[in-house]
Amino acid sequence: MILKTLVYIVCCIFTAAYMSLFERKLIGKIQKRYGPDQCGIAGVTQPIADSLKLILKRNAIKNHSKLSIFIIWILLSASLFQLTLLPVINENKYALLLIAISHSIILFSETGLGLLSRSKYGIMGGIRCYFQNIANHLPFIISILVIAMYKKDFSLNMPVTDTMPIYVSIPFAVLFFIIFLISTNKLPFDFAESESELVAGCYTEYGGIMFAMIYLADYLNILFFALLISYIFIGTSNIYLITLTSFVVIFLCIVIRATTFRSTQDNMTSLAWKIMMPLLIIILSFC
Repeated sequence: MILKTLVYIVCCIFTAAYMSLFERKLIGKIQKRYGPDQCGIAGVTQPIADSLKLILKRNAIKNHSKLSIFIIWILLSASLFQLTLLPVINENKYALLLIAISHSIILFSETGLGLLSRSKYGIMGGIRCYFQNIANHLPFIISILVIAMYKKDFSLNMPVTDTMPIYVSIPFAVLFFIIFLISTNKLPFDFAESESELVAGCYTEYGGIMFAMIYLADYLNILFFALLISYIFIGTSNIYLITLTSFVVIFLCIVIRATTFRSTQDNMTSLAWKIMMPLLIIILSFC
């Protein structure tokens, strides 16, 4: 079991690394510019080169607090823990509760990285991340309650569409996809990073291996949410359909990032509190 878990974790890390290559290639095609194409055949070894560069690179700032370094490990561990739940999700009757807990740890770890920063840009990014997480976390928890209420338990042993009417499942799927975009800090909701005005947001001070761990956790979180959406709406019986659905979700996320502009903090908060929350409560009332 330990060996299988290690192999599974390595495969998840490998997949997350190559998700970054797929993202850069697809965005390059959409925006009519070159993506990675120099490292290996058609840039296929670019993620390996980037990983080695970050692992071997010296961090420019050495006086990070021990707490911030510990939070980076917590962030990566929670991202991997989420993914290790998926192979045994049918056997765990508290799967949704564990997902909610690990998701909360990830959200507030990202906030902590910014607020514990010794750079004003990192602190500004941390404050943005904090408000983003506050606005998004309650809709996420209510969506978990919606799934649990329709299924009558906190497991994911069958898709929610088996018990949810079609006129409810379609708007719920759209709302959950928006929650996915906000939770993964991707455009139009990448307030934690905001490259153009905050350099790298709450991650400005972190370089080398710490930067690699943060962004690996980011892509692991995207992979997890794509698989979770497949588990919620498709079920766990057909591995090929799960893979295809996850790919479609990741593809849509990248296309939205390549074609939309960044929203503003007030628009995101209004969307979460004035639109998503009332709609989720209405959906919950249909249980």
